[in-house]
Amino acid sequence: MASARWASNADAAQALLSVLDKLNHGFSASHPLAGDDNAHDEYFGIERAVGSDCEIYLQTVLRANLILFEDAWHSPFTISPDKLSCLDSAFSALLQWTIGSLPVASHPRIADWKSQGVVHHSMTRWIRGHQIFAALTQGLIAVFRALRDALRQDNGERIEQAAHLAVLLLHGSAASLEFTGDFPSTDYTGIIRPSMTPPLVPDTFSGLLSIDHRFFIQLLREMKPLLDSMAERPDGNHQRIAAAVASVYDSHRFVCDRLVGKCPSLMMASGSKKSGAEQIEKFKHLRLKVFETERLQATVNS
Repeated sequence: MASARWASNADAAQALLSVLDKLNHGFSASHPLAGDDNAHDEYFGIERAVGSDCEIYLQTVLRANLILFEDAWHSPFTISPDKLSCLDSAFSALLQWTIGSLPVASHPRIADWKSQGVVHHSMTRWIRGHQIFAALTQGLIAVFRALRDALRQDNGERIEQAAHLAVLLLHGSAASLEFTGDFPSTDYTGIIRPSMTPPLVPDTFSGLLSIDHRFFIQLLREMKPLLDSMAERPDGNHQRIAAAVASVYDSHRFVCDRLVGKCPSLMMASGSKKSGAEQIEKFKHLRLKVFETERLQATVNS
């Protein structure tokens, strides 16, 4: 399945369905962190499950990949096939890694991305796109933990493997954000944005503020000393990962600019004039600080 090639995303969806028919039904993800609220999960239809982490996550990857294939088939898309292939390559790599197939090889699996959709199902795309992003974010958590362990052990081969997969997943995450927002901006302002405001959801609700995303950001912060040491290695992986992280925020900003323009962000307190794009740029600046080192800062300032 990880190395399969299909004529179209519709054919790929049929192949995945045949596999998933043998597994438990329902979209699942790893169990939530203790004490966290579930407003985000409820809105985006994400169910948490407890059990064998590997089996649960394997099902999560397969179902999220199926969501991509099916939604691209049923609803029109303007995102480029290259972006969709980048997103599918992330799932292919995740599947290989989850079943223990190393090193991870990435290649296009869909010869021709097609859609039979005429009418945009924008709310469905919004929900499913966030489910895809959740699956990828959980993959990033696991991969960065593997990178952390490899750096602690100074294991060059495992560092290379984890860094390669991290870059694939980050670029896939960036593409998933563009796929999620690939519908008319009028649908966002008229249908989707109102559904993410009180009393329907808590104040300052945002699609970005998930349990998984918060956990990943905390993991990055904790890894800063190790990432600093990674910057001293001659392989260039530190720079590639930093650039890939930046690409996720660039894609998110692109979507914000296209859907809401200068409108205030849902993430900001009431009365703020800061737009969603401006807030994303602020987040990007904060997140990239974890990749700054004294050596890199000296280079910039010289």
